[in-house]
Amino acid sequence: MALFPELAKHQNAQERLDDMDGRSVEMVRRWRDYEAATWRRARQRLRELPRAIATEVRRKWQTRYCPGSACYLADMVHCARDGANAKLTDDEERANDAPLGTVT
Repeated sequence: MALFPELAKHQNAQERLDDMDGRSVEMVRRWRDYEAATWRRARQRLRELPRAIATEVRRKWQTRYCPGSACYLADMVHCARDGANAKLTDDEERANDAPLGTVT
C-alpha cells in the first residue's frame, strides 16, 4: 500500500496499464504527425530549389547510402540550399564514403 494512497494516480494495476497504453498510443501518434510534417516541409523546400540543384538532390537521394527518412531528405535539401553540399568529384565522394580510419 502506498504511503499516501489519496495521492496515487491509479487505484489498481489495470488502471495503470490502461494509462500506459493510452500514453503510448498518443506518443506514437505525435511521432507520426511530426514525421509527416517533416516530409511535407522537406518536399516543399525541395520544390523551391532551382531546377538544377533540385535535380542533383533527387539524383543523390535515389543513390543514397543513408536511411530513407524525412530528416535525411530535409538535411540534404538544407545543405543544397545553403551551398554546403558543394559538387565533389567521384574520387572525392568515394573518399568521403570510406570507413573511418581508412587512409585514401
